[in-house]
Amino acid sequence: MTGLPAAACSSGSNRTAKGQKLICQLNSNGEDFEVNLTNVAASTAPQLVTIPFSQFRGKNGGRLDTSAIQHFALYCNTMGDEPVESDFYFDDIHAVKAD
Repeated sequence: MTGLPAAACSSGSNRTAKGQKLICQLNSNGEDFEVNLTNVAASTAPQLVTIPFSQFRGKNGGRLDTSAIQHFALYCNTMGDEPVESDFYFDDIHAVKAD
């Protein structure tokens, strides 16, 4: 497997200016691996996003083992004191292998 493609769309605008970020997380062999998708959260246009597994960074410095992925999660974090209202839509998330 080489990556995770997904169709993504968000509502609202100016979220990154208010401190909102989007994180994609995988767990492999007990370690969490994350990639920052804040650039996806900043856009309101529908997008086809492909996240190469090589972009995921282990919280403990480990190496992602794609044969041992145990869970997948998307986290939206609002930073600061100001609330942010928005919706995120994701569709057709799956692992792919490039030729």
